Amino acid sequence: LLVSTMAVPLVMLGVFFAGNSFGVFFTVVVPVVNEMYGRKEFGVIMGGQLACQAIASIGISMELLPSVYRAAAHRHKICLGADCFRLSFLSLAVLNVVALLAAIVLERRNRTSLPVDRLDCN
Repeated sequence: LLVSTMAVPLVMLGVFFAGNSFGVFFTVVVPVVNEMYGRKEFGVIMGGQLACQAIASIGISMELLPSVYRAAAHRHKICLGADCFRLSFLSLAVLNVVALLAAIVLERRNRTSLPVDRLDCN
């Protein structure tokens, strides 16, 4: 949402937050997956996760965002500025909210069947 304003200081702040969130995600996800699912299935789970992220990023960057941009730019002969990109940034924000809601739903559904609970030795 910060990036959709197209003001340079807010864009830089949005890029800073996005970079930190991706850096933290990739730093934390490896030990979390290892602790939750163990070493036996670690490669399969991480490979599946990274493949899904690659497929999603290609779909978003090559299909979704260009079509949103073309729809916004269709009104202008030459499209410059925030009017052309705002809808693209807002669609990414909506995707993030949908992903957050899906993560919350999955966490609640799987709360009682986490592998860590099954591996408890007490």
